Amino acid sequence: MVTAREAFYNSKLIVILRKVPDDRIFAVAEALAGGGAKLCEVTLNSDSALNGISSLREKFGGVIRIGAGTVLSLRDAREAVRAGAEFIVSPNTDEAVIKFCSEREILCLPGALTPTEIASAINSGAEYIKLFPASAFGPGYVKELAGPFGGARFVAVGGINPNNAADYIKAGCFGAAVGGGIVRPDFLKDKRFDEITRLTAEMIKILN
Repeated sequence: MVTAREAFYNSKLIVILRKVPDDRIFAVAEALAGGGAKLCEVTLNSDSALNGISSLREKFGGVIRIGAGTVLSLRDAREAVRAGAEFIVSPNTDEAVIKFCSEREILCLPGALTPTEIASAINSGAEYIKLFPASAFGPGYVKELAGPFGGARFVAVGGINPNNAADYIKAGCFGAAVGGGIVRPDFLKDKRFDEITRLTAEMIKILN
């Protein structure tokens, strides 16, 4: 079985499921799989997040690697992994979370934005840096970071969509995590899952 680490390295995309209704989450996952998505994260600030991770892992574990997002603490990480999360994504850099994941060979993407935060994440052993919120500073900021942090693998998160993703890749990002740019609220409301499939395939093509 392909690990979350291998899947991300090859696809360069994580789809964020934030507050997706329970009665839509399986259909959304099916739509993502149809578009070629290999990883999706359920944010822990979603209703029934841990149950969502468990149920998605049981149903789609052979197709999509299921992770946890908005992991703010070591306690969050432990609960998420216990529920079945195969990778961890955070908006912040927490050395304890990075260490916890490293000891278990779990893919971890800590969040950072400033040079000091980025250096802290790298020094703590992070393989990838979730550059968040990327849209606050734009692709030009990523290009500037490439000077002192040329070896870092940045993952653009926050405001990323098919219209701007290529700009971040050209600026030096390795990949992206995308929520509302693919799983749009209107698509969920109207059950337009085919549009989620279309945007997923489009995003993967852009990133690769």
